[in-house]
Amino acid sequence: MTGDGSVRPPGRRAVQLGWIVGAIPFAVVSLLTAVLDRDPADPIRESARLQCRAPIIDLRAATDRAGDHLALVDGTGRVFVAGQRQGVVALRRLSIPWPGGTGRAGPVCWLDLNQDELQDLQVWAQEDFQGDDDVAYGSDQAPACVVQKMGRFELSGFRPSRFSPSLGEPTEAHTLTRAFAVVPGPGPGGGTVLTVGRRLFQSLRGAPLGVRDLNDDGNDEILTAECRAAKPDDHIHYRLYAWNGRVYRVIHSTRLPGTTDISGSPNNQPLAVLTDVDGDGRAELVMADVTAGTVLVQRWVDA
Repeated sequence: MTGDGSVRPPGRRAVQLGWIVGAIPFAVVSLLTAVLDRDPADPIRESARLQCRAPIIDLRAATDRAGDHLALVDGTGRVFVAGQRQGVVALRRLSIPWPGGTGRAGPVCWLDLNQDELQDLQVWAQEDFQGDDDVAYGSDQAPACVVQKMGRFELSGFRPSRFSPSLGEPTEAHTLTRAFAVVPGPGPGGGTVLTVGRRLFQSLRGAPLGVRDLNDDGNDEILTAECRAAKPDDHIHYRLYAWNGRVYRVIHSTRLPGTTDISGSPNNQPLAVLTDVDGDGRAELVMADVTAGTVLVQRWVDA
């Protein structure tokens, strides 16, 4: 205060000091937010590589009281199931003697054929599907029925069926993870949305493929796939999201070739699942490198 009673304005140094002191809380909050929301180091590591030596046209997983199951089909019409043998994840070929000896396996799907609460495998012949339509048009060839018995899969015959598998469609189950509903976004290529009740919580890139806990932390990871329909020769971009305490962030991403249909034209259907292949109780990220005829089994490795 001056001698005449007026207030002297603060000096430049005092003003600068005031700005610095006032900015400290905001800087601390910004730093904490950046640390909490930072992209984590990629914990996904390859644990097995399964060779089919032929392009892969379908990859399906299922879960029942006996555990998880994985089946795949290659372009030559061979069907394989994956499992652990003597401590090593390996493929076992299923023998399907098609009537007439001319059939080749095409799409497969898991369902309980004999109501024993175990998932069985139904296999359609490639001849029952029209090119890139991926729709069964029906023929005299009934699908093969492979039934699960005592931990093994055995052909139980060929039975007529009206069930038509939906090829390459993303998982549409409203799977709950941390009270979030994981659902496909609206429209083609609409991505993935997480909702709480009717409220949108977060949007993720790519269509949802699966939801599983890969590291036993009690929080589910979310697998999505994204491709550009306008360019069907593009690779599919897979992303694995994990919960970081605030939001879901990408912890692993990769690009792999998409599938081709029965006629050989690209249709870019994603072939990746979250399933427990080795039976250790923790799901793995399983992805098909379609053109190389290779199935990549990848697991979460803790730092």
